[in-house]
Amino acid sequence: MSTTSPPKKVLPAKKIIADIRAGLSDNELMSQYQLSKQGLKSAFSKLLKMRLLKEADFYNRPAQNPPPLRQPSLAEDTVIVADDRESWRLIPKIPIPIYGNNPAIKGEILNLSERGLGIHGISGVVGQKRNFVVMPQEYLPIEPITFEAICVWKSKDDVQGATVGFQITAISEEAIVQLRNLLDFIDEDEP
Repeated sequence: MSTTSPPKKVLPAKKIIADIRAGLSDNELMSQYQLSKQGLKSAFSKLLKMRLLKEADFYNRPAQNPPPLRQPSLAEDTVIVADDRESWRLIPKIPIPIYGNNPAIKGEILNLSERGLGIHGISGVVGQKRNFVVMPQEYLPIEPITFEAICVWKSKDDVQGATVGFQITAISEEAIVQLRNLLDFIDEDEP
């Protein structure tokens, strides 16, 4: 006699992360996503393991909701957190300038997430770290965002410059708040 386990629930990572950061309680999250307590713990663990959340994201939540400290066993209720890379990279509909160490080094953000970005107009060498700053513009409701990133890919240079992908390697807590504000601003404009 073979036993089959029920299909695993697939959660929209972007939405549950926004709800966690908004401070929804465990009960509200379990109701919203039809999860058991173990299923919710599994989702928390997976989001932390995938580095889509940090323990600091749990600090604004009610006190009964500390971050999970262990992985659930296979026998426990578990969920799959959808982490489609493309869904996490937002593409701005308006130009967002980005600068290197020197204000004369200017590019444009092609896509952006909390973990990385694509840039056109600033060159890079795979494996090389660079410092960047996104400055406020009259249409961008942010403070300056400074961070360090490492080049992870580069397309061939064309007439208008290089297209380069960077992974964010160091960013302050203040800058991550501003980055999230920028992502929210970009996301508001998405259909």
